[in-house]
Amino acid sequence: SSGINAEYGGDPYTGSLSNLTELLEYVLNFSSTVSHSDQVRTLHFNAVWNLPGIPPAFRQFVFSSQKYTDRIMNIYSDLHEVQTTISDISLLKKQDLDWLSDEGHGKIQGIGVCLASCQKKLTKKFGSASISEIEEVYEEFRESSSDLEDEIEDVLEKERKYEDQEEMYLLNAGHMTYLARQNWEGYCTASQDHPVPVYLENRGPGQEIRYRHSEVYIRSRDYPGEVMCLGRNYYGVFWKSESYVYPPYCSWTLAHSSDFRKRVLEYGDHFVLSNVNWPSFMMGLDKTGSWVLAVQGDSGDSVTWLLKKS
Repeated sequence: SSGINAEYGGDPYTGSLSNLTELLEYVLNFSSTVSHSDQVRTLHFNAVWNLPGIPPAFRQFVFSSQKYTDRIMNIYSDLHEVQTTISDISLLKKQDLDWLSDEGHGKIQGIGVCLASCQKKLTKKFGSASISEIEEVYEEFRESSSDLEDEIEDVLEKERKYEDQEEMYLLNAGHMTYLARQNWEGYCTASQDHPVPVYLENRGPGQEIRYRHSEVYIRSRDYPGEVMCLGRNYYGVFWKSESYVYPPYCSWTLAHSSDFRKRVLEYGDHFVLSNVNWPSFMMGLDKTGSWVLAVQGDSGDSVTWLLKKS
């Protein structure tokens, strides 16, 4: 330690190695002056494990406290992971997480402020703690990262949630065009620039739209009293007055396009819509991406849809 003492102006230890309390106080006071030096770790390992004559009680005392020091380092690492998550959410807000509202994003940023405060508080307490206090610091901050992660997930869960009759846009994943207005013959079109707001109405009880179980009507406030139907004996999809429809022709079930374990529809999901009366027919688009059709068989992304917040 003489080289570090000389470099940082520390006083050499002149007491007895058998006086454990006095020795530990010296180590703590000394390390507080050189904690920013890379040589401190080397000094620590040499002193604790390699130098002959160190009392076994000293080794055991430092080892038992070292486990808390290591755990505190893990807390720092976990908090850094939370910081990375918050940064990733901000970067993806205009892409994969475009369902995240400005209000929801603001809440995530607020969690980031709490995270920075937690990191500063941990650094301050850890830097000033004596050996006997390190365990208390660990216990105080051990759940910090998981608590912050739970807060983030709570915000994201509420933002992802879709409920019966919530207005949104339907976007086709293959052509990146939206469900749009009907043409003069009454058939549905698709457009990148002029989407029609729609909503799913659960024909059964409950507000959740459940994959493979819920039967839904597709409605729009632009077409009051009408539902989206599949025509008999041809492949057109169109709006029709609910008073004149046979319900199975105009009812649809949903299936997640890749995750068969997913149970409830959320924003960000990719899904297919199958007609209740003709379950082999799915709502899709023609090759131009301009017309909404009933498509039979595996047509990939042309029959895959996403919810977009209106």
